[in-house]
Amino acid sequence: MTNAKLEQDHTKIQDLFSSDVYQEAVTMSKKVVRNKNYRFKNWKDELKKEEKNKIKSFQEDIKKERDFNDIVSQYLR
Repeated sequence: MTNAKLEQDHTKIQDLFSSDVYQEAVTMSKKVVRNKNYRFKNWKDELKKEEKNKIKSFQEDIKKERDFNDIVSQYLR
């Protein structure tokens, strides 16, 4: 009786692995892992881009702070 029960459980497990839902779940998890790995590999590049953007925005702020008189006095000297 226990052997029959084990055989039933074994066939249920095989059915689960062969089902379409399981296969879709496996492919989805592979895609997620690939995306996470891609993000992890490129995190340094993203940090560099952010630093460049901060530097650019800081330089633009400095340019905007200049007064009109300062700009004109540059050319009057």
